Amino acid sequence: MFYIENEKTDNEIIIKINGNATIQNIEKINENFNENLSFNKIIIDLRNITEVDFSFVQILVLFYSYCLSNKLLLIIKDDYFPQNLNNLVIQLGFDRLQLKNENLIFSLKDFFKINIGRQ
Repeated sequence: MFYIENEKTDNEIIIKINGNATIQNIEKINENFNENLSFNKIIIDLRNITEVDFSFVQILVLFYSYCLSNKLLLIIKDDYFPQNLNNLVIQLGFDRLQLKNENLIFSLKDFFKINIGRQ
């Protein structure tokens, strides 16, 4: 079962994603992200994600890029990073991504603070 919970205060929102963060639900995730761009501080809680695919990694990276370019604070804490998403990034075999629109190159391992040796 997939659902998103939002906990809002004046300038902060915690977006809790629950269930499968896969291509079937990516439109709902994207809509939720877009609806909450008015907050200065956005925290994404990924602890209850049960399954992920590359579409979720893509939307998360694009959302991060948008927040960065608009000076919004986006927090994805280490303890919010599920092991299955960590494994997906490793399995895909890449640690760098170039976003054509932003000409921004950054390391996904650095962004997600992934310790590749951790299993």
